[in-house]
Formats: sequence, C-alpha cells, structure tokens
Amino acid sequence: MTLFLMTCFVTLASSRTFHDAAEKLYLSQATFSKNIQTLEREFGVTLVTRTARGHELTPAGRAFLRYAENIVAQYDRVLSLLTEYKASARSRISVYTDTQTGYGYDDILLKYRAAATGTQIEIIEMGALGVSGAISADKNTVCIAFSTPGRRIRGTRSVTLVNSRLAALVRASHPLARRPSITVAELSGQTLQLISEGQSSFLYDFAVAQCRAAGFEPKLSPYSLWYSTITEAARELPIAALIPLPIAAEIRTADLALLEISDAQPFCIDVFISEECDSPAALHFFDYVKNTKDTQPQ
Repeated sequence: MTLFLMTCFVTLASSRTFHDAAEKLYLSQATFSKNIQTLEREFGVTLVTRTARGHELTPAGRAFLRYAENIVAQYDRVLSLLTEYKASARSRISVYTDTQTGYGYDDILLKYRAAATGTQIEIIEMGALGVSGAISADKNTVCIAFSTPGRRIRGTRSVTLVNSRLAALVRASHPLARRPSITVAELSGQTLQLISEGQSSFLYDFAVAQCRAAGFEPKLSPYSLWYSTITEAARELPIAALIPLPIAAEIRTADLALLEISDAQPFCIDVFISEECDSPAALHFFDYVKNTKDTQPQ
C-alpha cells in the first residue's frame, strides 16, 4: 500500500462519484478505479461498492477511512512544514554546539538576531558528532565548540569567539580560600571536582591533562559535577571545583572563594564553518563573529 493509494481512497470518500474523485487527482477514471481495486486486493476486503447514485463505503471502508484520513492529513502537514523549511534555507542557520559552550555564544547570538532581523537560528547539540562529523553531514552548518588556541580542523575555517581558562571555586573555610591565586601544582593532594564527562568531555579531559602536566594525578571526587550543583557542592564539601573562569565569576556567592590559577593553560570557544560553505546566512554569521570578536568577554 502506498500513500498515493490511500490518498485516492480518502478523495473518493469525500467525492460524489468516481469521476469527480479522479478529476481532483488529475487521473483518468479508469486509472483511478484500478488504484482503488489495487488497495482492495492488498487488504483482501471490499472497501467501496458502486450504487445507482454513485458509491458508498462498506463497513470495512468506513473503519479504514478514519485512519486513512489521519495519515494523509499528517503527511500533508509534514510536506507543508518541509516545504516551508526548504524555502527558509537562505535565512536559516543551523548551529551545532558543544555542551556547556553557552556562556561563550549567548550574547553574540542575541546581538546577531537584533542585527540580522529575519534570520532564523536553530541550535542543535553536537553530541558525539564533533565538528568534523557535523560539517561532513552538512557543509552549510555552523559549529561552536571548545578548542585550544591555534587548533585547526581540516576542511574548516575558524574564528575564536571567547578565550578562557580554568579557575577553582572553594568554600570560605577551605585551606586555599585566602590565597588570591594558586598554581596548578598546588592542587596536588586536594580533592577536585570536575565537570561531568557527560556534560563536557572537553572540560573534563582538559582539566585532567593540566594536572598531569603539572606532575600529579588528580584526586577526583567520586561525584560528578553538574552546572546546576556547582555552588552547592563547593559550599558543602571540602573540594575545589575546577570550572571555566567566566562561569565561576558569574555563579560565585559571598561564602565561596574564587581562586585564579596563575599558570592555567588557555582554551577557547571557536566558531567553525566548512571551507565549502555556500550558505549566505552561515557565511554572514561567521563574518559577523569575526568582525565583533574583539568585543567579546575574555
């Protein structure tokens, strides 16, 4: 059974005669009748009987009609949606993002929406695709992802949106709380809580790599750190939460101390597009970021 055969049946149910139904679908009456017969053969039941006044549905036909009408209507709605989606392609930007990069792009997206009225921005979580996977799937997409300074991904162009680094958030009674800043090595022996790998594998791996580069294996809390619980964990537990400095500064409360890490290695949030991108909207957004990046918070 095809959707078109179902459409023929639904059209017949709302028409006075076979001839009227065939005309609505721009078919000959003979072809239309064969379509109805094909549908009946597939089901093995009679759906329509001819009468002196035209036709009428059998009990099986009336039962089938309820479902057929819904399926055809759903298809028409999907077709309309996709047609509209295709028509808006020139003014729509699909943006794939790393989890937790929002602090780097929220402001610029708001500014861009105000500057480029009529442009639609669709945010999609990148997940396991990564930048290469997302751009391979759609050369006209934009990717916003954590990166390291100078990193290059083959087949892409990039611009740095935000430069950042890690900081430590601890409770006021923590032994390190009175220090204005610390080094990574001074975190050796401290219980560290990192952003969960499930939330950001980049931030987790980046923090672990800095500890190892400083000569020690990090002593990690058995509990994963989620953004919604950072302040509560730092306040209640004798841990040092390693998180991006801009986030630490934003969520810090009076009973928490923010420790800058003097030798923390930098990371960044970059915007990537394919070298083959030919979407006017995506290219315009990339150029907008490139021309306004100096105004972004560091």
